[in-house]
Amino acid sequence: MKAALCFEDGELNFVFIDGEYSYEADKADIETWWPKVRSGELFIGHDYNRQLFPGVCWAVCEFGGEGYRNSSVSGAWWNPPFANG
Repeated sequence: MKAALCFEDGELNFVFIDGEYSYEADKADIETWWPKVRSGELFIGHDYNRQLFPGVCWAVCEFGGEGYRNSSVSGAWWNPPFANG
């Protein structure tokens, strides 16, 4: 997460989170990187699989509610509703 210090809030058009698989780690990644995304741009992550990585799913659902979109094929999750704005 040190890399996030290199960017101002609202500076990035795209963030892709693919980190650890625990709830705590993914929640921290989401909270750290979310402010860096420019309003209306993409906030995406990986490993959304309730059976293999329940911590990821819990963190994503807590952050974005049940309105997030995900792909059961790739395990990716993305906005909306994560559209920052």
